[in-house]
Amino acid sequence: CENALVTGNYATYLWNTNEMVNEITIYQAGQYSLTVTDENGCVGYAAFDYVGATNVSAELKIEQPNCNKNSHGKIEFLNANGGSGQYLFSINGGNDFYSSPIFNGLDAGNYLAVVEDDNGCNWSQEVQIEPHLELLLVSDYQQLISLGENANLEIFTNLPLDSVAWQPAVADSCSTCTEISVSPMETTNYQVTVFASNGCTASIDAWVLVDKTPQVFVPNAFSPNGDGINDYFMPLMGPSVREIRSFKVFERQGGMVYKAENILTNDSRMGWDGKWRGYQAADGVYVYMAEIELISGEMKLISGEIIIMK
Repeated sequence: CENALVTGNYATYLWNTNEMVNEITIYQAGQYSLTVTDENGCVGYAAFDYVGATNVSAELKIEQPNCNKNSHGKIEFLNANGGSGQYLFSINGGNDFYSSPIFNGLDAGNYLAVVEDDNGCNWSQEVQIEPHLELLLVSDYQQLISLGENANLEIFTNLPLDSVAWQPAVADSCSTCTEISVSPMETTNYQVTVFASNGCTASIDAWVLVDKTPQVFVPNAFSPNGDGINDYFMPLMGPSVREIRSFKVFERQGGMVYKAENILTNDSRMGWDGKWRGYQAADGVYVYMAEIELISGEMKLISGEIIIMK
């Protein structure tokens, strides 16, 4: 950072910097020359080419507190070079210097890291040790849906996240998605693991309970009179039903008056129009039976009564 040029004891001194002392401090590279005379009037001359001081420098390795509640920060000086002599190290702006380049057990706060050589030349850099942050993860413990419905799963954290992993894997979910939509065929436990920017990880379970009761609405009466209102008798399927494999209607004595198979829509016109053998069936109570295939592949059988009213 600064150097001195020194000569012996003479009667007079004259540097090319116009200084007239036996020692000068130099800061910049260049040629420095000195003329001296002794007590007898003899003259001497010397010159020195100064190439400049090598600046002191270093690198820092910073370790922030980890997910352990009792962890602390660490500052380590690496690759100190330049200047001259041995180095001393400080993390409080040079108020206290130590020969060791490693400082452990640091609390949260701002530090001024300093490297100093024998000449007092130094290098410094500000460092911040972050507070200890424990990763917190919150989510709904469980949700109840009907087969075929969607459940929205969402997590909340107190730290920035680098990535999120859902298990079982969910199609089209991204590596940082904190909210997903799922439609499981059966009760499923979704486990999500998050990775925070400070290196912490956390996991949580979210259960989706699936009710497999067939979502089929069957009216208890209809009026096949051609007025365009309730002229057909047809079970209406919810999202849990893939198709109605068979749909049969019987009169009270057991004779089958209507049959349909592989019904894929909720179009009521695919249902019974109230006719039997080409004639309008008599008013009264009839019995229906339907074999239902759920989207999970399971088969269900439903039955009941329907009344024709004109």
